[in-house]
Amino acid sequence: MDKKKNYSVWFYAARVLPVFALTLTLVFYFLEAQTLLECVMVVALCLFLFIAIYWWWWIMLTSKDLFDLVTETNKKFTEVIKEVKAIKKEVTNVNNRERGK
Repeated sequence: MDKKKNYSVWFYAARVLPVFALTLTLVFYFLEAQTLLECVMVVALCLFLFIAIYWWWWIMLTSKDLFDLVTETNKKFTEVIKEVKAIKKEVTNVNNRERGK
């Protein structure tokens, strides 16, 4: 795992885990979970919530990365097209000079 990804994992963990812990605490408080089964059910539901939120963040970041990739690729293709046009123009000029001789 490179440094950027490692930083990203800790950065998002620092954002999401406190919210998850607070949500879990509030759910326990408001549902007045007392038995072990109730606690397990609340933990399972909060885990599903955490996975859904994490998945949503992952989709948003992946979409952003794909958009950036497409934008960068488009710029590079534009440069290549300009270079091909310039080469085509040079080849045409060389052919015209050779025909003139």
